[in-house]
Amino acid sequence: MTAFLLSLAAVLGVAGLIAWVDRKGHLTRPLNEPITQLRIDYPALEFIDTLVTADGRNTLALARSGEVAVALAFGDSWVTRRFASLPTAAVHARGSALEILSGDFTLPRMRLTLPSNELAALWSNRLTAPAARSATSRSNAARPEHAA
Repeated sequence: MTAFLLSLAAVLGVAGLIAWVDRKGHLTRPLNEPITQLRIDYPALEFIDTLVTADGRNTLALARSGEVAVALAFGDSWVTRRFASLPTAAVHARGSALEILSGDFTLPRMRLTLPSNELAALWSNRLTAPAARSATSRSNAARPEHAA
């Protein structure tokens, strides 16, 4: 029985230490670190607006080109994705949560909690706006009065 209790205490101690180190690491990360990672991964993009999620771990960034990039905390590193456009059906703002169905098999679904409902609605529109603009330009180009 004593060996069992010692083993249990050791397991709980190690688990507690891992949780403490994990939590401490997230609290001390600089907020610009995910933005720096986006700039490294996508040097051609000029970011004009960025937003850190409510938990401080993830970042959305809007580029001048209309593309949106996301940096997600994953362990002690970042996973980044870039979206030229997403179909409107792939982005859902539910309260302050933003759900993105990316179609990327390595990261098919992202759920980001933003600081407010208004920001979730705004970024939902930003994520789908490039798709709407390109669809409008394609339909205008198909009309004879818009042809060159």
